Amino acid sequence: MNEEPKAGENKEAPKTDASKKKTRTTKLNVELSSINSLPQKRIEQLLDEEYAMFSQDRLIRETLEKKNELESYIYEMRNKLGEKYSAYATSQVKTALLAELEKGESWLYSEGMETTKDIYTQRLDELKKVGEPISNRFKEYETIPEVSAEFLQNLATYDSVASSTVNRFL
Repeated sequence: MNEEPKAGENKEAPKTDASKKKTRTTKLNVELSSINSLPQKRIEQLLDEEYAMFSQDRLIRETLEKKNELESYIYEMRNKLGEKYSAYATSQVKTALLAELEKGESWLYSEGMETTKDIYTQRLDELKKVGEPISNRFKEYETIPEVSAEFLQNLATYDSVASSTVNRFL
């Protein structure tokens, strides 16, 4: 029975290669030369320029963040004064703060478009001096129910200990 191999089949048994591949390692001596590199002084100069550009970019980013923070504070405080904070400030303080916020907003979109980070920080701090007491007052009144509940619980605990007939502390 002589069968013909089908297409893609090999009639002969696979050969096993008993010989191993040999590899040879050779040590290469490599010397660095500065034929096409920049002189050390020029490299240092370029690194200094890169650092200066990085510092300038960081300052621009921080300035824009402060500007955005000031703008956000103006809008947020104006909205909260009309809603949440209206009961926590007198009408005179609200009127004065709203006038300062309006003045700050008009300054921000005119003279304040191209100013320094320090000026934005200074303007924000001035507005916060007036606005923070109002927001702190609001936060304090928000915590009154929690604090009073805790106080009443502690009062009940101390009252039960004081009215107890057990002499634990003798």
